[in-house]
This record gives sequence, C-alpha cells and structure tokens, in this order.
Amino acid sequence: MKVCTRRVVMVIVSLQSRMQEVDGKKGRREGRQSSPTASYLYAPSSLMTCIMSLPLSFDTDTSPAQGTAVLPHDGEAVYYPALFTADESDALLSALTRTIEWKQDRITLYGKEHDVPRLTAWYGDEGVRYGYSGLRMSAKAWTDELLAIKARIDVLAGVRFNSVLLNLYRDGSDSMGWHADDEPELGENPVIASVSFGASRTFKLRHVVDKTTCSVVLDHGSLLLMKGRTQHAWVHAVPKTKKVLQPRCNLTFRVVEAK
Repeated sequence: MKVCTRRVVMVIVSLQSRMQEVDGKKGRREGRQSSPTASYLYAPSSLMTCIMSLPLSFDTDTSPAQGTAVLPHDGEAVYYPALFTADESDALLSALTRTIEWKQDRITLYGKEHDVPRLTAWYGDEGVRYGYSGLRMSAKAWTDELLAIKARIDVLAGVRFNSVLLNLYRDGSDSMGWHADDEPELGENPVIASVSFGASRTFKLRHVVDKTTCSVVLDHGSLLLMKGRTQHAWVHAVPKTKKVLQPRCNLTFRVVEAK
C-alpha cells in the first residue's frame, strides 16, 4: 500500500557573523535589551542550510523509520533513535534555542513557590489552550521549524497534532519529576510524540500498579511515540544528572481537544 504526502521542505539559514554584527549595532542604537537566556542559547554563526523533506510516497509496510518497543506491558511506547539526521538535528537545535520564546515558569509546591527546573514554551493551532501543575497556557503561532518537524511526526504517528509543549533543559541540573500526561483535554488514550534534540538524557518509566520500571536514553534527533494505555498505566520522569553539561530541547506533540 502506498501513501502519498506533500513534500515538506524547510531551509534554515543562519546569517553570517557580519550580519549579526550589523543587527547587534542596530539593536544597541534602538536600545534593545539582550534576552535573559542569551548567554547559553547563543549559537555560533555559520552559513548553514538544512533541508528536511518527506518522500512523496513510501510503502507503509516498510516504515521510513524502524522503532523499538520500550514497555513490557500495559501500554505502547516505541523509540525511533534517529528520525532526524545529525545535520538536521544540529540545525534544528540551533534554530529552536534561538527563536522559541522560552519562559521561566513558577509553580507552588507545599505552599511555596519554586522555579520550574527547565524553560518552557507552548505553540500550536490558534485558540488551543492547555494546563498542567496549575499552569494555564495559550498557544503561540507555529514557527516554520516546528511545522516542518510536525509534518514528519504526523506522517509517522498517523495523527494530526495541534500543539506542542517545548522544554529546554539547560544542563543536567534541569529535570522533570514523575508524572503522566493524563490531563482531560488530551483525551482518553492520548498519543504523545516526544522529539529530542541536543544532549542525551535518560527517560524513566514506572508502572503505577506493579511498580515495574524501565528506561530509555533519548538521543539527539530521536522520537519516542507513546500511545494506548501508556498515560493511564505509567508515569515518567527525566532525572537530574551531573554527567550532562550541554542543553537538550524536547518537544512533546499532542492533540488538545476543545472544551
């Protein structure tokens, strides 16, 4: 059986250092302030072109990416270690860290406010709203890079995702605690597509009843596709580590149902 899809081409071009210098001078004249995250989000300038395209057609019996099952039972989680090439992944990491409107959220735990141990952003279709841990978010408009990533994920997952939650782990001291993506607006059995760029981090899963644990290292350019009963039966986390000194950008694509 053949499936045809529109060719999606994304070209990311970083301006040469001269262009950045001119823009920097212009910014100083206009009194623009640097981003508070610029110190670690800065990417060295280079003339870099990354072209990502989906085939015009492929045989569904031979998937364009080979995945490995992660869960032993009671859910579905499939890991695709290199859905994006190294060149694509490098370019996307650079583009996302520089262009996404990252923010530092604060949450209340046991009556005290704390910084969320990572930076976050929420993008998607117009009007899509989402909330977790007491935070409510309205989606910002899709960027070209996000749409290109989504197009590849939509085809593989067989789902039209309408939103994405982005997390920027600045180094190994940033983390994600145990939780499940089981908010009511995600539907009964949500499909979650988790794409990673940057430093490899360990993703742990624990069954809520029998306490079985398993883990997978999410590498640069990888996809972890979770569906079925996964969010009901399992919780997951990204623990802190002193071994990781580089940033990781994680994108979890999802379908948020209108209320």
